[in-house]
Amino acid sequence: MAVDTDGDQDGGTDDFLVIRAATTGVSVGSIFEWNEELSDGRLARRFWYVLRILTYGTASVGSLYYCIPARNFSQSTLGTDDEQP
Repeated sequence: MAVDTDGDQDGGTDDFLVIRAATTGVSVGSIFEWNEELSDGRLARRFWYVLRILTYGTASVGSLYYCIPARNFSQSTLGTDDEQP
């Protein structure tokens, strides 16, 4: 995973996030979403836009999904409306 390496921790990536997911049917333009636990224990929802897909292996055994942020990370910390149980 290649993310923010400039030390600003601003949520802006300096590179792509590359995901190898055990799934099928993901197309360019899809959104990967998950909750990430922050250092203070709160959850932040992450959204990544699939920009490019590369298959690998001689028999196309898998895919690498090249993603870019789909949302401003500073606004994605879960609040009361999106509180996780």
